[in-house]
Amino acid sequence: MNQPTPPTISDTAEPERTATRWEKVLDDIESQNAVQVRVDLIGIDPPVWRRVVVPRDWNLSQLHLVIQAAFGWTDSHLHEFHIGGLTYCVNNDMDVNFGPSTFDAAAVRLSDFENELELAFDYLDDFGDNWTHKVVFEQWLTLASTPTQATCVFGERAPPPEDVGGVSGYADFLTAIVDKQHPDHDQLTAWYGGPFDPGLFNCLETDRYVRNALNPGKRRRPHQPRRKSRTHSVEGAC
Repeated sequence: MNQPTPPTISDTAEPERTATRWEKVLDDIESQNAVQVRVDLIGIDPPVWRRVVVPRDWNLSQLHLVIQAAFGWTDSHLHEFHIGGLTYCVNNDMDVNFGPSTFDAAAVRLSDFENELELAFDYLDDFGDNWTHKVVFEQWLTLASTPTQATCVFGERAPPPEDVGGVSGYADFLTAIVDKQHPDHDQLTAWYGGPFDPGLFNCLETDRYVRNALNPGKRRRPHQPRRKSRTHSVEGAC
């Protein structure tokens, strides 16, 4: 009678190596404590965008506050996320954004998407101006210490003023505010609160806003400062 062939060393080693690889993958996932996110404002050229790093265990409602801070928005309008055919919004806004595919943004953690490679979705702010942002989870990070705040690490150009009228209204605003001979120049300059430079991006100031995104007591500058030197127009990395 033929006896069963005992397993060879190579037969038993492969499952062990596979198990070891999966254990390492799981360890790497468990050690990840932040996600790097790029947010682009759609419809504006040259592009206005920000790159932020957000704690892994934060939720979509907290990400909303980070985006508001990164673009200088005042969190004074309705908003929603569109992810995979589903809509997520603040629980208090669900009476407006009703429907079977609408869910509470606070109930969804960013870590729920960590198996998605370069996840991309839309964030809509202000249903009047209709500002759409493209949000991309660029990579999951393992920082030396678990972050308790979000940070802004890169970006370009100034965000449009709040309530300017969306993409078309912003284009009209720029046309008037850069031309002192334009009939609406003085009115729009007074409405904004001073001169406006569309190329201005102060990363250090933006990072300060983002770090305090969850602190409603921290005020943000309502308009750009009067530029005394080129040091105010710092673009790119913080």
